[in-house]
Amino acid sequence: LPVPLPFCPDDFSFLLAADTFAHGRLANPTPPMWVHFETIHVSMTPTYMSMYFPGQGLLLAAGQVLFGNPWIAVLICSALMCAALCWMLQAWLPANWALLGACLCILRLGLFSYWTNTYHAAGSLTALGGALVLGALPRLMKTARLRYGLLMGLGMALLALTRPYEGVLLCLPVAAVLVRWLWKGKNRPPAAQRARLVAATLALVVAAGAWMAYYDYRAFGNPLTPPYTLNRANYAIAPYYVWQKQRPEPAYRYKEMREFYYKGEMDYYLELHSLKRFIPYTIAKVAVTLLFYAGAALLFPLIMARRVFLDRRIRFLVVGVLILSAGMVIEIYLLPHYVALSAAAFYAIGLQAMRHLRLWKPEHKPVGLALVRLSVTLCVVLAGL
Repeated sequence: LPVPLPFCPDDFSFLLAADTFAHGRLANPTPPMWVHFETIHVSMTPTYMSMYFPGQGLLLAAGQVLFGNPWIAVLICSALMCAALCWMLQAWLPANWALLGACLCILRLGLFSYWTNTYHAAGSLTALGGALVLGALPRLMKTARLRYGLLMGLGMALLALTRPYEGVLLCLPVAAVLVRWLWKGKNRPPAAQRARLVAATLALVVAAGAWMAYYDYRAFGNPLTPPYTLNRANYAIAPYYVWQKQRPEPAYRYKEMREFYYKGEMDYYLELHSLKRFIPYTIAKVAVTLLFYAGAALLFPLIMARRVFLDRRIRFLVVGVLILSAGMVIEIYLLPHYVALSAAAFYAIGLQAMRHLRLWKPEHKPVGLALVRLSVTLCVVLAGL
């Protein structure tokens, strides 16, 4: 598609952050007549700034400064995401399957998804961070090289600047495996080398956290007040988590603002908050996410789900996805880019299912091989169409 035009509140909110960063500022002063310029997903007080975490804004600012167009940075980030996903898959699967997974990612996410064709999705940047973390983990445990510790720290820093809640859900099992390996792993490096690895990884994470705290201070007046908080407190009625109660309705100045927060969010919250509707709505969220990442063409391999769950090669990735899923069930809303940090894990699981399916020969007929080839062929044909 050509360079997209901004069309929804998220687009304009991210572009506001990009323009602010591109001009060397972390926030803008509140306009004197700000009540006439209120809009969705933008905080007007204590500063005039996007309500979102700054990762996507920084990416768009880089495109604006370096190329004169913020979307060019989105395109480059999508390419880096596909490359990083291939690199991650090479650590978990044979190289030819890793290449296949990267090509499928290009067809599904790199070319046609809203991650690439809008300004408002931090999906590519978050997926890049997740791929770096999951790709560095087995390499670090195998070679104990400093560069893999740095790449893991970089991935964690990207998650902290885009989706920290989901990032914690991904990094907790990674940290547990690393601590166990450093403490009593068979091939653990000497103590001095272990100290350097831990220090290098934590240095990037701490640096990102310190910068984030400073950004929160400049934009929202307190280093411990994260993005979203003030904007949601001022405008939103529906909470983010299922156990929370709805907030009192604020005095909206414009009917469009009330329609968005009341009809757009509150109606969905009331449906999901009832025990009767919670399970079907949760299943619907899973189905939408599955179709986004796999599409109809890649659903055939899922008949091998049982074998994948019992597969030791990717058991850690399966457990990580289950932990992330448990953390997302308690959230009211779910869009595909919320779980983008596990995109590489999704494709690794799907590819392993394809490997099992390829060997499936009921009545000694290569049915599984035909289904795998059909899945890949459909992806290519649908991309052409």
